[in-house]
Amino acid sequence: MSFVIFNDPSLIAIHKPSGLNTHRPDDLAPEGVYEWLQRHFPLFPISIAHRLDKETSGVLVFPASSHCANVSGQFERREIRKTYFFLTRGKPPNPEWSSTNPVQGQKAQTRFVVDKHISNQLFLCRAYPISGRTHQIRQHAAASGVPILGDTPYGGPPASRLFLHSQQLIMKHPVTGKELVLEAPFPESFLNPDKPWEHSAHMEDPDFITTAHRFSVKGFSKPVTIEQLGEVLLIHDQQVPDQDVIQFVASRHPGKPLYLKKVRKEIRGELPAQEHLAGPVVESAITVKENGLTYKLSLAEGYSTGLFSDQRENRFSLMNWARSHQGTPKVLNLFSYTCSFSVAAAAAGASTVSVDLSKKYLDWGRENFALNNMPLENHDFIFGDVFDWLKRLGKRQGKYDLIIVDPPTFSTSKKSGSFRVEKDFPELIKGCLQVMTQKGKLLCSTNNHTWPPAAFAGCISSAVRNSGWKVTDTRYQSLPFDFLITEDDPVRPYLKTLWLDVEKK
Repeated sequence: MSFVIFNDPSLIAIHKPSGLNTHRPDDLAPEGVYEWLQRHFPLFPISIAHRLDKETSGVLVFPASSHCANVSGQFERREIRKTYFFLTRGKPPNPEWSSTNPVQGQKAQTRFVVDKHISNQLFLCRAYPISGRTHQIRQHAAASGVPILGDTPYGGPPASRLFLHSQQLIMKHPVTGKELVLEAPFPESFLNPDKPWEHSAHMEDPDFITTAHRFSVKGFSKPVTIEQLGEVLLIHDQQVPDQDVIQFVASRHPGKPLYLKKVRKEIRGELPAQEHLAGPVVESAITVKENGLTYKLSLAEGYSTGLFSDQRENRFSLMNWARSHQGTPKVLNLFSYTCSFSVAAAAAGASTVSVDLSKKYLDWGRENFALNNMPLENHDFIFGDVFDWLKRLGKRQGKYDLIIVDPPTFSTSKKSGSFRVEKDFPELIKGCLQVMTQKGKLLCSTNNHTWPPAAFAGCISSAVRNSGWKVTDTRYQSLPFDFLITEDDPVRPYLKTLWLDVEKK
């Protein structure tokens, strides 16, 4: 989708997808589009001038901080004209009408117009909010007997989304004063809400290319998660999906290989490779782009294909950190798998050490370096147990500026025995700090579904302090937006990452 619809030094306007917050509600929640923009446009300090509900899609503007008063003033003086569209199964009282019911005890006014009578039980309406109260349109529509489709809190019938869309916003440019018309086209779901439709929230940095992401298909008995890996599509399900699901996906992506990735909850045991469903058969390794870098993937490797795309935003942040670091930063990547974090760090000028218990995956990592034309002179690939190697590295002179700690939930090794992430993470942190520079950074991550974010963050911070170090700053990061809209539990997503600035006491 086209995410950024307007961008100049004074204002960014976006087309917000349904299912994303304007900003994160608390420090341990997934980030909203405001935080995403802060990371992806770091030279452009922005402020929040207005908001859209999480399930509402459409135009959302973020002025540069220096112009926030101008834009906020336009909203407060009701100089900005806003047009929303919504679907309803209620019969409108008139072709045009207004509602002036108080909202949250305050005066409020919304003007409504019937745009189209789609069917006997479905109307497309426009809403023009004169004031700007929270949930104003939703409450006024319900009070008028036309609750919005999907707005169950206000009496709307259940649906695959909240069918409310901010289609147009007309304002004065904060610098030139000229009229600025910002528009977000209708989402596909509005065109035929009773039919299956694809929902995407993949929003990449405009300076980079990414071809590995997720989207969902809604409108069937349950939402279907699709992972797109270049030209290959993977349906995520516990079993082979119904034929109508396969046919719909195949028809929307003709000629693309379509596979099934069986989603399992087991921690142990060998998991099956991806199962072919439709389209051409993939008989060799494939490559994808992420943040402008190339990675090798394989559909024959069991549960994982060689790249954990849910870490995309963390790799992006790692690249930004390495670019801004003075000199050549040294990065230690533990449990490195196919070394995707190392590739991202190296692309931004860091030297890396990758440690993993698999020679096969370390060789795969070397291939990823080669795919990006990166020489290996400043990059080491160490086969062995992480705990054992932390002790060995501690005896060497070199210290690391950033250490990546992304262990499996459960693992075993001959050297260290069994490892369980909730129990053994503190000992892992202790070992990392023994090879850390006096002031450094930790990137700690887990995909343990059952570990609450607060408990995870508390465990990591306590382990740092108990090791004789202090935490000077932290930032919590969860799933990328395209994963959030396909996650079973969007309130507490499985991926939890804590970035910590640490300093030796």
